[in-house]
Amino acid sequence: DDPRTDVFARFRMMVEDHFIEHWPVSRYAQALATSESRLDRICRSLAGHSAFEVIQNRVLLEARRKLVHVGAPVSALAYELGFEDPAYFCRFFKRHTGRTPSEWRKEQRERLSGLAQV
Repeated sequence: DDPRTDVFARFRMMVEDHFIEHWPVSRYAQALATSESRLDRICRSLAGHSAFEVIQNRVLLEARRKLVHVGAPVSALAYELGFEDPAYFCRFFKRHTGRTPSEWRKEQRERLSGLAQV
């Protein structure tokens, strides 16, 4: 039984509970009674990403879900996702996807409507 697996599982559950609060890696590590570097090594070995990337990917997943399934303006979604500045959310999203939230939403809705017609 690998103790790293337990730490990683607890980290993932904590990310689910707190990703909208934008906790830094240090706060997760402290809550898990480990160091940031150990948490990072565990994440890299078990997920192939740093702890920071695991958190960012969870925020991005939720952003994508909301953009497709919630009709609210991008700025409102940014606040729902814990961003204090919608412009920063747009830069975050574009850095990770290569598209603005509005562009991505439009593409996904077009793709989904095309699938519905098949």
